[in-house]
Amino acid sequence: MARLQAAGVVDGCRARLDYDKLGYDVTALVHLSLTEDSVLDRLRADPQFMTVYEVTGPVDAIAFGTFRDRDALNETVTDLVTDPAVESVDTSVAMAVHREFEPFELDA
Repeated sequence: MARLQAAGVVDGCRARLDYDKLGYDVTALVHLSLTEDSVLDRLRADPQFMTVYEVTGPVDAIAFGTFRDRDALNETVTDLVTDPAVESVDTSVAMAVHREFEPFELDA
């Protein structure tokens, strides 16, 4: 592990939290079309968004977040929709998790 960290392959170890047990029952993917990159900074600073990607395709960014409930998700999405730098927001709520953050085996 020390060699992998020294080589920059491993950038640290993190605990895998069970957000459901902590009371965060809603997981959502938020797809955004943006007019300004400043929204990416805002998403990155929001602790409820665990992953924020700038992407190619029909949207500019996809943010993966976990929320305490639907009201908390709705408040966040409403805040994004009213931001003048956000052209559109499309939100998908996860119904079930079948695989999440699982590493894959590399060729030797």
